[in-house]
Amino acid sequence: MTHTPYHSIAIKPLKTALVLALAITTSACSTTGDNNLQQVAPSNATQVVKPATELNGECQQHALAIADNASSTASRAQFLTSARALDHCVISDQLANVEKQNRMQMIAISTLNFIKGGDVQKAADQLAMFKRQYPQQDLYFADYTSFVDSTTALLNMDKLSATALTSLNINRKLRAEIERNHYWLSH
Repeated sequence: MTHTPYHSIAIKPLKTALVLALAITTSACSTTGDNNLQQVAPSNATQVVKPATELNGECQQHALAIADNASSTASRAQFLTSARALDHCVISDQLANVEKQNRMQMIAISTLNFIKGGDVQKAADQLAMFKRQYPQQDLYFADYTSFVDSTTALLNMDKLSATALTSLNINRKLRAEIERNHYWLSH
């Protein structure tokens, strides 16, 4: 039987708590709202996406209403509910006729809400689906930071080296929080 040092047992819940706290606090810092995402095509031409609230369809309107309420109340349970509702709309046939940019935006909002709600595994699955369905494409927040890079940093912050972290197009406050987290977990 191997002996696990006490300090390594205590760090795992601490890491999880830090990731969740970091996700919730930096989400407010890195965007001015979920409707500020822009699509960038592989040619790097920026194209503004219509706000998700302009989407037609009962499924989308219901899911986005839950997402708006979750943002105003900062409730983990409501973030998860909105993420699941958005995910349902994305995988259902109701989005078959929705424009690509709006579908991308709904996947992004769902991914961020899974992070804010604490379901890191589902957020990672959503990010993988986004990358698979839209290779070499990204969405940008209002401060021109990358959705894919920001989400990758949040989901893999304990695996990122300092060099890898500097190469990501993420918000400065998010970068500082990840660096601070690295420092305190290693000292």
